[in-house]
Amino acid sequence: MSFYSNLLNVTVLGLCLSILWTAPREQRARVADALIVGLMAALLLGRALHVVLHWAYFQDHLAEIPQLRAGGLSWQGAAWGALIGCGLMSWQRGARWAGLYTGLALAAPLIGWAAWVGCQQALCAHGAEVNTLAEHPTWLVVEARDRFGLYAPRYHTHLLGASGMVGVGVVMLAARRRLPPPALLGLSLIGVAACSLLVGFLRGDIVPFVAGLRADQWLDLAVMLTGAALIIAHKRLMISSV
Repeated sequence: MSFYSNLLNVTVLGLCLSILWTAPREQRARVADALIVGLMAALLLGRALHVVLHWAYFQDHLAEIPQLRAGGLSWQGAAWGALIGCGLMSWQRGARWAGLYTGLALAAPLIGWAAWVGCQQALCAHGAEVNTLAEHPTWLVVEARDRFGLYAPRYHTHLLGASGMVGVGVVMLAARRRLPPPALLGLSLIGVAACSLLVGFLRGDIVPFVAGLRADQWLDLAVMLTGAALIIAHKRLMISSV
């Protein structure tokens, strides 16, 4: 398996074990079920959206669609899958531990960081080419390869994306005791998606454009709306319970 896959697998497994370890003893079996179903749903929906975004390739390589080990997941699909899977299984199993939402909120930027670091080795999500490195700040550009292995001066999307995830993670740590868990998860999704949206303007990998934006940037906006919906829904539930 690639460095990218190994890094993501270790990060996700470590986070799941951490969430499970901090859960109350009487809730661990239910939380474990929620995490397992969430992971399965994340893989399925993440892969499905990746295939849709890159259908120009997959329509001629249908046999590769189920090959998850080859890599290729839409982070937006994975996030929705994890939310749906964890949410439905928690409801079905009657999990009553709010810390699950806090754990997912803290996990999102860390998984995002691992994805950006891994992408640098896997040559995915590379930056668009620039004329010369001298025209830009050193933190913004780098001599790097694209998915075909060709070196050129490019925007340093991997550094920018990973740094953004660190920033979101710091904010989540600072806010974890000030916000209720569902609202914290919503804010985490908004932060991660906003970073992805902004870095998307500097990316050079090919995806379809829709109304002037990359298709995955529209998905970023949809994830931000999902995060906002979590915050609004929680506030309404709190008001209605008063």
